Amino acid sequence: MSDQEIVAKVCQLFAAEKEKCDKVLENLLIEDAKCGGRENSAMWQMLKNLVPFDQQFKSCLTPITEVSRERPISPYYPALPPEPAPSSEAFIQWMFYLHDQLHGKATTICVHPHFFVTFRHGSHQKFNLKDTMKMYRAQEEVGEENGIEVSVANINEPLDFVLLKSQFDVVKFGPPIDHPRESEPFTLVGFGNDRGYISYLPGAIHYVRDYSFHNDERKMGPFILGSCASSRGDSGAGIWGSRGLLGMNFGCTMMPPTLHHDAITEAAMFSAKNIICPSFRFKDAFMEELAKEEPTKEHEEKVTSPPRKKAAVMTEIDGIGRLFGKEI
Repeated sequence: MSDQEIVAKVCQLFAAEKEKCDKVLENLLIEDAKCGGRENSAMWQMLKNLVPFDQQFKSCLTPITEVSRERPISPYYPALPPEPAPSSEAFIQWMFYLHDQLHGKATTICVHPHFFVTFRHGSHQKFNLKDTMKMYRAQEEVGEENGIEVSVANINEPLDFVLLKSQFDVVKFGPPIDHPRESEPFTLVGFGNDRGYISYLPGAIHYVRDYSFHNDERKMGPFILGSCASSRGDSGAGIWGSRGLLGMNFGCTMMPPTLHHDAITEAAMFSAKNIICPSFRFKDAFMEELAKEEPTKEHEEKVTSPPRKKAAVMTEIDGIGRLFGKEI
């Protein structure tokens, strides 16, 4: 390796850290002057013989007296950047609740400016299509002046959710909705405490393959599993990841029936999982309802889209509206 190649490699390694690069080159010049030439410089000889020329070399150049303040970087970054679970500021605007005689505050999640979801089981089994009720923002207390009237638009028994609808946009825009990924961290947000306050639990996606539950009378699912051991008040809790709403909490797994002499051992090893309804199921439901809100949709398409033998490619962009595509 020539002297020029060594200097070029040093500049490449420290391209983003100009001060360190200048310091290394300065040290090389000082060493050169002290030794009466590069051929007598131990530092230059070391650099010539050091193969490969990589991060290991870069760490060797850090002076012993210098304390590195850089945060250690994961070997997987940036190919797989870290995705920390979000804090409440990221999603609190989309959290609501229904006043429930049995549950106190029944968590309700905004999935669209005028569509919301809550759980179906328990006292919500009495809900019927077109029933109306009052909904409240998560950080507000019950009051006639701040209640938002919603009605039941759709009931999904297998997935245990009720789709609610308001007559106006409650928020400016709905939350991002995305498919959960295995091992993805999340924050569970519900009212799983005896004080009636919104509370938070950390967790991670444990299993994303379809998981169903059944008994002699019904089959429910498909769900996915998380690592969070939720409590009763967390029915309907939001599952929020760094990419948006991942799902809604359905319940929690229980320790399987065990012979009494094995119960202590089983209890020590058992790890409860929370059961999650994926959020894209809610999107399917409210998109179906939105289609019903546009009875003249077919007529509008015939007027606005160009003549064609097959269905047009269509998109909808915020601030622009609906666009139709064609081959050019």
